[in-house]
Amino acid sequence: MKRLVPGALQTENALHFLEVQRVFWRFCAVFQLKIWQEMFLVIFVLKWT
Repeated sequence: MKRLVPGALQTENALHFLEVQRVFWRFCAVFQLKIWQEMFLVIFVLKWT
């Protein structure tokens, strides 16, 4: 029983970590997309003016 409890806790922590990581990566992806859009816009404007 003593060996089972830390394992369960570790699993819980791992799942929580994965959830946080997933949200973080989604945020990063959205943020990156915005940066790419800005850069593309700037390059586009510089190229055609």
